Formats: sequence, C-alpha cells, structure tokens
Amino acid sequence: KKHADTACSLAKKHEGKTFSDIKALITSFFNNTDYSARAFEVTMHAFFQAMDESHFLGDADVVPISQMRSANKKHGNVGDIELTENSVIIESWDAKYGKPYLRDELEELRDKLITHPDVKLAGFVCDGTVDLRRDIVNRVRELELETGTEIHLFSFDEWISFEIAQLNDTQKNQLAYRWLIAVVESFAQKRLEIAPIDEPCDQWINDLIEILK
Repeated sequence: KKHADTACSLAKKHEGKTFSDIKALITSFFNNTDYSARAFEVTMHAFFQAMDESHFLGDADVVPISQMRSANKKHGNVGDIELTENSVIIESWDAKYGKPYLRDELEELRDKLITHPDVKLAGFVCDGTVDLRRDIVNRVRELELETGTEIHLFSFDEWISFEIAQLNDTQKNQLAYRWLIAVVESFAQKRLEIAPIDEPCDQWINDLIEILK
C-alpha cells in the first residue's frame, strides 16, 4: 500500500508533460515489466478510462476490465476493452502482446460478432507491427461484409492515433496526464470498480515507481 501511494504521488508530478512523453513512458513500462501481456491490456483499458474522464467518449461507457482468470466468452465479452451504449457493446478491442499473426483470433472474433450484432467497431491491438499478409487482409474484408462490423488490426501506436484523431494538442496533453494517473491507480488497486485487478501488483507498482522517478 505504501508503494502504491508513492507511485500515485510520483505520477502527479508528470502533469503538464506532452502526450508523446507520457505515451513513451507508459510504453516503456509495459515493455519492461513482468507479465507484459497483462500490463499491456490494463494500460489500454486505462486509456479508455482517461478518455471517459475527459468526456471524449460521447454517450458510451467503459466496461470494467475482466479479471485475469475469466475467459471473455464465458462472461459474454467480445474483447478485453469494451465500450457500451445502453448496456450494448458497440466497440471492442483485444490486446495481443507478442502476437502479430491473428488468423485464429479473427475466427474467434467472427463467432463473437455473430452473437453480438450491435458491435460497430472491433479489432486487435498488437504491441508491435501487425502481420498483414494477404490471407489476413482478405479475411478482415470478408468478416466486415458478413457481420457489418468495422474491423481493424492495429499496432499500439496506430490504435492510439486512431482514437485521438479528433483531438487538438491541448486535449491530447490533458488526456495523457489522466491516462498516466489511470494506469498507476489501476495497478495501485485504487479503481476497483472499473479496474478490479485481482492479481498481485507489487512488481508492476515497483516498476512504475522506477520509471516515474
């Protein structure tokens, strides 16, 4: 708890930094900490928490992040990070750390979209460049036609750019600070309603402290 409080006060000292500075700091964190895949997912979820707090999501609500041991399918989720309107999933993203080839994932997404026809936008976000060979690109097109859902396969940088495309520099910088606070408070287990992270967070918090210093 003491370390969690330390991390939260260190994060507050980063107010006023640019969007690109804070994004670089957060990227460095999930690439260098233990269990990067889960850290990546929580980081993406925290981004939507910050978007919500900044009132950039319109009428949409952020769905609380799933606990690590719960499979999406069992819980009726489409992806790791979801937005709803009137309790209906309208946007969904799956975090894929270290997995650039997504053919199997596309087939799983198809099954989920068949049972969630209201999803307008769905996709996968990789930490690095996505493998966009011909069979993948063709399959995305087929699934878009079949389901009526807009589907994207993005790198993390592409996803962030896509989500903030309408914002000006001042809005981006304010969002970045809120994002950093959301990341740290999520791992500090201070946002249990929206980020009920049930696994031990000690190492993540210690790594955040090192980066925030």
